[in-house]
Amino acid sequence: MAEVRSAIDVHRSPAAVFTALTDPARLSRWLGDSVRFESRAGGRVAATEAGVTTTGHVLEVVPARRLLIAWDPAQPAPADAPPAFAPGSRLELTLAPEEGSTHLSAIHWYLRAEAAPAAQRDLDLRLGRLRALLEPAA
Repeated sequence: MAEVRSAIDVHRSPAAVFTALTDPARLSRWLGDSVRFESRAGGRVAATEAGVTTTGHVLEVVPARRLLIAWDPAQPAPADAPPAFAPGSRLELTLAPEEGSTHLSAIHWYLRAEAAPAAQRDLDLRLGRLRALLEPAA
């Protein structure tokens, strides 16, 4: 199994960044086309992109600090399914306050080795979307 990592620095508070990680309306602007999210341990997650819906559940929520999502393993994975929602994988998002900003690190693991390069590009792209959402151009 493989993992990929990415990180961004955002000029927003950890609480503001965490809201973008847990609010379905905001998630639908950077994580998928449409996202349903229950922000509690054991809560359900459903993300749809390009007509493909992937389900999962929240393993851990530490407000303004950490979020861990597990994508359900027993679901079809079409060849064109987004790597962000690889069945059986986990996505960990960790926030750390820094002077005037928040450092967000992401680890996506339990990936098939051959899927890692596409998953890396996908994770970088999605975190870029998140940064653009939180820091819109003037």
